[in-house]
Amino acid sequence: MALSQSLFTLQVGFIGFVVGLVFWRFPPKKINSVYGYRTPRSQKDIASWRFAQRFSAKLMVWTGLANMGICRVCDSVLCRMDLPGRGWRGYTAPPRVRQRVVPDGSSRSGPDDL
Repeated sequence: MALSQSLFTLQVGFIGFVVGLVFWRFPPKKINSVYGYRTPRSQKDIASWRFAQRFSAKLMVWTGLANMGICRVCDSVLCRMDLPGRGWRGYTAPPRVRQRVVPDGSSRSGPDDL
């Protein structure tokens, strides 16, 4: 489970990185309403369209890399800290239940801390 959670946190940044590389390598040539970074300002003319596509692709690549780095640091350092009274990733385990013998000779189960 820990490995799958680590991989999931990295996937978000990786997807942003890959999409940014695709946009950077294959930017839309013409102004369209389907593919690319589309804002009213970027669609005014072809020069602003090309600038917006280059800028947004670079921004996606860098934010994807930053996201992967931040997720990696959080996963390896912050989320796995052993906090007092807490288990791994802050999960508090319920008290263990064990059989106890009461003075009348019968047994009952209950939490350890009672």
